[in-house]
Amino acid sequence: MKKLHQIIIILSLLIFSCNQKNKDFVINGTLKNIPDSSKVYIFSDDKELYSSIVMNEKFKINSKVENPIKVNLIIFNSNDSKSFWLENSTITFIAEKGKFNEAQINGSETQNTETIINDKIDIVQNKIEKLSKDNKNLKEIDSIKTEYFKLINEKELISQDFVRKYPNSIISANILNMNIRKWSREIVSELFNEFSQQNKESIYGKEIDKFLVT
Repeated sequence: MKKLHQIIIILSLLIFSCNQKNKDFVINGTLKNIPDSSKVYIFSDDKELYSSIVMNEKFKINSKVENPIKVNLIIFNSNDSKSFWLENSTITFIAEKGKFNEAQINGSETQNTETIINDKIDIVQNKIEKLSKDNKNLKEIDSIKTEYFKLINEKELISQDFVRKYPNSIISANILNMNIRKWSREIVSELFNEFSQQNKESIYGKEIDKFLVT
């Protein structure tokens, strides 16, 4: 019986160890037409977190994050960059020089969730850009100006609706934090109060809380 108990403890430790290893993230990158020895940097809030070197159009970064975090991948000395959600999972990042806005990012569930709001916002943003392009004197035409600001407001409502529907998502905390000085204090407080405790204690939640108590 004692030996069986010891075996169970050993197995439990092995499972725990494996689970700990699975908490690491791995970014497997494919960067088409990016020269060898190019430097890849991962930034968050202007702080460098990780880096790697491109070889044969490939790079790899392996580390760990405490919670999902919005980061920006940058190719040193170029205009190529792309933001995405980094979390402890296996992530594939595929992009082409000069076309990082079309990068394919798979493996991050948080990133997948963000596409829900991005797809809706992109539809409205395309309408805004078309309206601006077709009417260069936008500020001088009241009817067009009204439509323009209506679309801008629609973008805000899409974001607020997402935060309401997904109060436990770190994406919602990020969205709200980015808009604390743009949206009314009443709306910010209302949305923040619906957050889970984990979301309130995230890096974004702490910034929102600091804003609300000042």
